Amino acid sequence: KLDIRSAGVNAYAEFPGINGLDARIEADPHGGRAAFDGAGMKLDLPLILRHELSFSQLAATADWKFDAAGMSLSFDARKMVNSDLEGSAQGRLEIPDSGPVHADISAHLTRGEANAVYRYLPLKVGDDAYHWLQRGLISGKSDDVRLVLKGPLDRFPFDQGGGEFSVSIRMLNGVLDYAPGWPRIEGVNGTLLFHDKAMSLNAYSGRILDARLGPVKVFIPDLHSSIDEMLMVDGQAAGETRTFLDFIRFSPVHEHTGHFTEPFKAVGDGRLDLHLRIPLRKIEATTLSGSYAFDNNRLDPGGDLPELSAVSGSVQFTQDGLQAKDIHARLLDLPVRLNIRSALASENGQGAGRAVLGQLYGEIGAAEIAPYLPAALRGRLAGGTRWQAEVGMSAGGKSVFKLTSDLVGLAINLPVPLGKTAEMEMPLSAIKESVNGGAKPGASVGDGVDAVLVRYGDLLSLRAQRPKDGPARVHVHFGGGEATAPTDSGLWISGALRQLDLDAWKPLMPAARTPAAADAGVLPLREANIVFNELQLFNRRLNDTHIKLRPSAGGWRLAVTGREITGEVATVPVGNKVNVLANFKRSEE
Repeated sequence: KLDIRSAGVNAYAEFPGINGLDARIEADPHGGRAAFDGAGMKLDLPLILRHELSFSQLAATADWKFDAAGMSLSFDARKMVNSDLEGSAQGRLEIPDSGPVHADISAHLTRGEANAVYRYLPLKVGDDAYHWLQRGLISGKSDDVRLVLKGPLDRFPFDQGGGEFSVSIRMLNGVLDYAPGWPRIEGVNGTLLFHDKAMSLNAYSGRILDARLGPVKVFIPDLHSSIDEMLMVDGQAAGETRTFLDFIRFSPVHEHTGHFTEPFKAVGDGRLDLHLRIPLRKIEATTLSGSYAFDNNRLDPGGDLPELSAVSGSVQFTQDGLQAKDIHARLLDLPVRLNIRSALASENGQGAGRAVLGQLYGEIGAAEIAPYLPAALRGRLAGGTRWQAEVGMSAGGKSVFKLTSDLVGLAINLPVPLGKTAEMEMPLSAIKESVNGGAKPGASVGDGVDAVLVRYGDLLSLRAQRPKDGPARVHVHFGGGEATAPTDSGLWISGALRQLDLDAWKPLMPAARTPAAADAGVLPLREANIVFNELQLFNRRLNDTHIKLRPSAGGWRLAVTGREITGEVATVPVGNKVNVLANFKRSEE
């Protein structure tokens, strides 16, 4: 019989090291028994665990016997307590004179700390998996931990058979930081299981940001000997679409997709399906795939792009980009279909980096167009037509919007040359390019400038530039060719027309005003310089006529050169009156 206090022995061979041992021992050459009851005991198992085990409370007994084959050790730890755990353990070890140790051990803990799991991992767990568990399991508690270890220890972890190893941990309110740079999974409730050489976390609830999770599975197939030590995360989440946009912003997906979601605002809910593959030895090589399904959402892309309502569909994404097909939505309360894909910005003329390209398809009728037209033109459209639009968004806030239509089905009741029947094809295109103040130098339009280019068949083109902090510049060009970029503010008109009936257009034109009397906000005319093969004016037909109109001294100066008439007309405001001065070199009746 022997009573010992604060005894210790270093680990040797297959035997553990012990420090701070308080025990009562009874032994003889055939075996013995020991009772442990104390605090501050430390157990060192260098062939099994990386970390020394310490106990603030320990109440246990052990029995051992010797025979011709070796030693048999049984133990019963009725109470084990330290800062990480509280519970009990029982088991038996068969330690032969030669050959592997056989274990039959079970344990049940009623308290466990998730952030301490790494300290109890077997030594055979690979370094990368060990460090991931040390860093990744941030917090969480358990009220039910169960361990089973049965079989020859030389075959541990028994993934090839011959034994059983499992640790099952019921996790409550855990926090998992599965990869640097990705949003954490918080409020995790589920089961953390170590079985054979694998680890899995099956969570039935949790959250990423403000999205509700469940189910989610975190899986490491091989903790011990795999070359890549792959971590797999597969899960689903439900919540508001704005949270999904936050997930993109707060993850590496934000960089890979060129920050295109930065200005997005969304209202509505959806469901996320997420799959991550994380090589623990090379986390930067993480791959991602997933989808986000939504129904009846509202999306504001930001800037001057139109808001979409009743948005329903699904977006598929990877770590490199995203795509979506046949999304249904409403634009200006009209039904549209939308396709989206990410690409190099250069594909859409947006410079370097990544961009997202959208394609919209829809139909529009005269009644829907009318509210956006001047009052004099609202009753002159009939029918409807199909249209297509392309939208490009890139990093730096640059966006390109291109609208096209052949206008078939839409009748335009306007005088020559702009009118058309419903059956007539008249290609229409409108391109708007916007760059915010943070755009990089070298863009096709300047910093903080919106540029617009409109073409109406081969009859008319319009090019406009609207600086954020300055007056607009607009150039309208009639006939072949394309309007050039205006160099000064105001409205500039140029070109050549085969035929124009000004008498027919007169009822549709606003009342003439002097430049000084123009309404605030109305774009001032700087110059009109047009050549007509045939011009109908004041019930007279003028041939091969060139007119040039410019503001002058608060009034207007009109120069006319043609086959029938050549000369100048000037208007000069005097008080509330306007004097008209005319000088014609030739005027044929």
